[in-house]
Amino acid sequence: MCCPSWVVNSEPDDPAIDRVPADLLETAACALSKNLCDHCLGRLFAKLGFGLGNEERGRALRVVLAMVGEREDESTPFISREILERLPVHKEDIQESGMEPAPDTPTSSWNEPSSPSFNRAWMEEVSEGGKCWLCEDVFHSLDELASVVLDEASRWEFSTFSVGCRMDPRTVEREQLLWQECGGVSPEPIKEELNREIGKRVFERLDGVEFDRADPDITFVLDPLYRSITCQVKPVFILGRYRKLVRGIPQTRWPCRHCRGKGCDRCGGTGRMYETSVEEQIGKHVVKILEGEDFKLHGMGREDVDVMTLGTGRPFILEVRRPRKRTFSPVDLEKVINEGSGEMVSVHSLRRASRKEVPLIKGAPSLKRYRTLISSTSSLDEEKVKYNISLLAKSPIEQRTPVRVAHRRADKVRRKWVHEASVEVLSDGKAVIELLTDGGLYIKELLHGDGGRTEPSLSSLMEIPIEVETLDVMGVLFEDEMGTKEGVESHGKKVQGHNGKHQTDAQKEAQE
Repeated sequence: MCCPSWVVNSEPDDPAIDRVPADLLETAACALSKNLCDHCLGRLFAKLGFGLGNEERGRALRVVLAMVGEREDESTPFISREILERLPVHKEDIQESGMEPAPDTPTSSWNEPSSPSFNRAWMEEVSEGGKCWLCEDVFHSLDELASVVLDEASRWEFSTFSVGCRMDPRTVEREQLLWQECGGVSPEPIKEELNREIGKRVFERLDGVEFDRADPDITFVLDPLYRSITCQVKPVFILGRYRKLVRGIPQTRWPCRHCRGKGCDRCGGTGRMYETSVEEQIGKHVVKILEGEDFKLHGMGREDVDVMTLGTGRPFILEVRRPRKRTFSPVDLEKVINEGSGEMVSVHSLRRASRKEVPLIKGAPSLKRYRTLISSTSSLDEEKVKYNISLLAKSPIEQRTPVRVAHRRADKVRRKWVHEASVEVLSDGKAVIELLTDGGLYIKELLHGDGGRTEPSLSSLMEIPIEVETLDVMGVLFEDEMGTKEGVESHGKKVQGHNGKHQTDAQKEAQE
C-alpha cells in the first residue's frame, strides 16, 4: 500500500517560482510580527521549496532572518528588535539546515549572539503564553486530533476515507488579515494543511484502507477547536429486480395527503396513506443488516397501487443512507428479504451498484410487458377485439397526461407506441390482453380512453366503454435485454421497436 503524497509540492518549473517577490524576507518579517509558528509562517510560501513541508519552510525562514538580522545594516530595516525576539532558532536548527558558521566566527558564537542588538530570545523557545497568533498552536495537537478521528473511525466500516476540518471563523478571519497585510507566494489555507497533516497520521495508523479525496466511503469532519467530529458517509447502493405479489401497496412510502405525514384523523394518526410499500418491504431488512439510518428506493418507473409486478420484475436501486457496515452477500440478502417479505415482495439478481447508476435506472429507455383483464357493458366480439387491438400497434398513441395524475405530472401530450398486442376473449365475456409498449405509456388510459385524452384507444376504436378490471406488469426490458427484436441504441437515445417505430428520450419523462 502506497502512502499518498501529503506534502504540498510545487513543481520545479511551477510559474509561481518565477514570481517570487524580491521582498520575500520582508514578507516573512511582517508575518513574524504576528508571532507565528513555523507551520503558519511556511504556509505563506507554499509554492516555494519543492518537496518541503510548511513547517520546514517556516523553520528555514527563521534561520535566514536570524542570519540577515545579525548584519545590522540598512538593507533590512524591516527586521526589528521585536521580530528578532520572535526567532526561536536553535543551534540544532541551523546545523540541520546544512549551514556552517563563518570561518572567522568563534565556536562560542553559536551560543552567544554576535550582535548587541540580539538577546537570547532568538535562540530560546518562545516563552509561555506565546501561542501562535494565527492557529493558537493547533499544530502541536496533530497527534491528539488524529486520535479523535481514529476513535470515531473504529465505529464504521470503510475502505476509503478522507479528513476535513471545520475551522473557527475567527481563525479564518485572522488568516485573511495576515494575507492582506503581509502577502505571500500562493499561500495555502490553514484548513488544507490541517486536513493533510491529520489525514497523514490517520492513514499511517489504519490498516487496509486507502485515502481518497474524490469519492471516499467516509469523510471525517473535525472541529480542531472543540475536538468534536462528524461524519459524511457515502450511501450503499444495491441494484436488483423486485416482484410485487399483492395489490394495494404503493412502490414507495406515501405520506398522508391531508397532514403530509404529521398524523391526523384521516390517516388514523399514522401520517401514511398505506400501511406499507415495496420500498419498506425491501429496505427494512437491508437497513438492519447494514446498520443504516434510512433508505430510499429508486425504480425504473412505477406501477399503480392496484397493479402487481410479476414475471422478471422491475429493476430498482435501493439507497441505504449512513450505513455503518458496507459489505454484504447478495445471495444472503436476497434470502433475508424473500423470507421476511416474500408474501408481498420478492427480489432477485441483487448486486452492488453506484450513485451514477441511479439516473440510468430512473431514466433509461425501456419497454414494458403488461397483462390486463378488461370488460365492457357491451358484448366483446373476439374478432372485433383482435382487429382493433392490432390497430393500436400500427399508429402512434397521442396521450395527454391522464386526469388521475395531472396533479403531479406536467400537462402535455406524449407520443408512445404499442409494439405487440394479443387478446383472448373469455367465456364470461371478458378479455385478457397482453401488450408490449414503450415505457411511460399509461395502459389503463390506452384501453378506456380517459375521456378522449388518449387517441387512439381501444374504447374509441371499438366505440364501446371499456373497463380495466386488473392490470399486471409482466416485465421491464431495457438496454441489452431488449435484444435485436426490440433493440436499443444506447441510454438516452431512441428505442426502436420491431415495427420500426420510435420511443422518445425516456430521460425527459424522468425529469417531469
